Amino acid sequence: MEYLTTTEEIITQFFSHGPVFVAKWVLVFVVVILSFVIRIKFNIDDSFNPHVRIDKKVKKAIEENHVIEAALVKVHTYLDDKNPSLHEYSGDYQYEMNGKKCKYRAVFGYKRPPEILHLYYDKTPKKLFTNEKLNYYGLWGIPLLIMQFSPFIIGAITVWLLGLAG
Repeated sequence: MEYLTTTEEIITQFFSHGPVFVAKWVLVFVVVILSFVIRIKFNIDDSFNPHVRIDKKVKKAIEENHVIEAALVKVHTYLDDKNPSLHEYSGDYQYEMNGKKCKYRAVFGYKRPPEILHLYYDKTPKKLFTNEKLNYYGLWGIPLLIMQFSPFIIGAITVWLLGLAG
């Protein structure tokens, strides 16, 4: 019990190191707060989020009238291995481009495919995309996780650079 320190002793020890030491910790605190403010002010998280990016691409394609409507031709149903009462769906769609019939396949997860699927393209109709289907983003969680902890990472680097780590 003799190693227990009170809050008053901790504060006294902190401020007894001198004004330079306290100023360094205030600087670390300011850097962490500023990194939060910059993230929020400039929507930095949106540039790393794949769903936000595809929604921006869809909006741009609609503005440029690069929209194709595809009709559902066939529905594929798959049983879920973990829960047999659930079904996963995908659909085969058909659309017409320059008088030629083309196919597009989309996976929808646990919801039934819609009868009409809106397909979009940027520059060429050969590279179609949609925001209505289920999209798999393999390792996109890593950049999003780094973005969530970036103020604390920046704070830790600041502590190390100012020599406060030891």
